[in-house]
Amino acid sequence: MLRLLGIALIVICVGCLVIFHSEIKRFSDTFLSSREGQEMLNEGDYAGAIALYEEKVEADPGNYSLSMALASLYGLHRQRDKAIELYRTLMAKYPDSPEHTAIVIAYGRMQENLPEKRNNVISLYRKALRSDSDNPDLLSALGTVYLKAGDNPNETRQEMKSWLYEWAIYYYRLALAFDSKQEGTRFNLGVAYQQTERYEKAASSYCNALVLNPNAFEARFNLGLTLVNLDALEQGYQQLARSVSILSDAGRVPEAQRLAERVQEVKTMVYNDSSNSGLQSEMDESTLSKFMSPACLI
Repeated sequence: MLRLLGIALIVICVGCLVIFHSEIKRFSDTFLSSREGQEMLNEGDYAGAIALYEEKVEADPGNYSLSMALASLYGLHRQRDKAIELYRTLMAKYPDSPEHTAIVIAYGRMQENLPEKRNNVISLYRKALRSDSDNPDLLSALGTVYLKAGDNPNETRQEMKSWLYEWAIYYYRLALAFDSKQEGTRFNLGVAYQQTERYEKAASSYCNALVLNPNAFEARFNLGLTLVNLDALEQGYQQLARSVSILSDAGRVPEAQRLAERVQEVKTMVYNDSSNSGLQSEMDESTLSKFMSPACLI
């Protein structure tokens, strides 16, 4: 009896070792592919990175991480159709897994910039919400579809644009209720408020994004614009100048130069606007502090 028990334990242990070895090998292959692929991307060799991951996925089609990385590379290298097809395959392959929502979001983001596809993306996201209603990434992604629909230059109906921005605000606020640390969501919420001319709320949202990441130059630039709209000119120009400095300090000199030109355009427009009778007025600090944290004004 003891001998049989010992043999059984050996068989179980050997089986576990085989499984463990298989998982170790899969992790090792994924890690090495990721490192080698990143080296290619750093050198600008997108085609080489894609070829590498295609080879690995063909050899190990059940490796979720490799497939997601390949789909992402397709998207980055402007091979939208291939990315969409692979994401669609992965959605069908993992319908009940914890990764399903992440695949749905990635699939939707490949199509959210196409006006004719946005209704389909909204339907897809809302379907996913039935089983994952408290997922902040999914809620934020849904808000972004509405935001982009509102930003569509071909949509000229002001009532419709306002309606779309309201839905964006609704979903962004829901997302932040579940995860207040979403910098991108706070920035996008600011954009939606700015587009509906609620400048104090926009400034507050950009400020909250900057508290999470003081080097977010886009949030700082938009904060500067909203402060100018609120007639807090000195504070606004400080933020605009700071956004340029962030890019310059990061070594992104051409981008910093282009942004500096935009800042100058804003200043020229304000100072040449003869209808702006309050050009020299400033919002006092006590008023600013009602809707902005001092931590973002650095």
